Amino acid sequence: MRAGFTITGLAVIMLCASGSFSLEGAAYQQEKQPQDNKPPKRRVVTYSTEDIIPASGRVSGSSEPKSEAATESEEASGKKSTGEADATGKAGSQPDNASPEERAWREALVGARKRVKELERETEEIELAIADLQNELTNVNQTANSGLETVKRLELASRQLNEMREELRTAREQLSKLEEQGRDSDFKEAPGPSSKDKQGNPNADYYKQKYNSLVEELETAERRVRLYENRARELNRQIQTSVGGPQGTGLDNFTLARMQREFEEAIRELERAITSVNSIRSRMERLQEDARQAGLPPGIFRQ
Repeated sequence: MRAGFTITGLAVIMLCASGSFSLEGAAYQQEKQPQDNKPPKRRVVTYSTEDIIPASGRVSGSSEPKSEAATESEEASGKKSTGEADATGKAGSQPDNASPEERAWREALVGARKRVKELERETEEIELAIADLQNELTNVNQTANSGLETVKRLELASRQLNEMREELRTAREQLSKLEEQGRDSDFKEAPGPSSKDKQGNPNADYYKQKYNSLVEELETAERRVRLYENRARELNRQIQTSVGGPQGTGLDNFTLARMQREFEEAIRELERAITSVNSIRSRMERLQEDARQAGLPPGIFRQ
């Protein structure tokens, strides 16, 4: 029965060999903005799940990644479900007549979302650090003392990861309660800047805010590509070590089945993260083009 777990290991072979998904590679490098008077242009790099999962080695039962249109549609519907006001882009938007209770809710909601994002980033960075420490343990040049030090750091990072995950779980629950309160009370989030000012001219702040949000989303998506790539690779290593060879760990079938499910989930999350990177970069390209057509000066998106 254990031999069956080696089949899906093919799905992650390209993870180890492909350099196109390494942040050290050109595919993940942000192109430098030109310093002349031309508007900055970004080349949209499109990733494909075929780059990491050969067609013959796809995980059985795994869902296809969602299309960019579906992803953007879900993002839009998710925002509306929490009562986010829509910046219509019309000159002279309606005044904000929110009650003190609604304003207090808005402030609490912004703080809760910020806290969740911070904890998600810190949790993912700790997991990435753990992967680096695990790689250090396999370094043949490590001495006995350096190996023990790496083990200690790995144990400390693992404890921190468990603590951060618990904090994140609590923060998400608090955010969910605030969102539910907003729906029950029919509260609306504060409207963002309009695409045009009161005189009907293009509003640079609108485009800058949109762009900065996309930059943050892109950083998160790229980090998650690394995260799930590492997770899938490590799970595949554990499965392969267990099912064959003289170094087999002899794990029971129940444990192997659990690890197999975790591996398949990591592959699905990796596909979603790659799709998200492609979608965000396309949206950044479109936003820059929209700003150019609106007549805004070049370079407004430069940090």
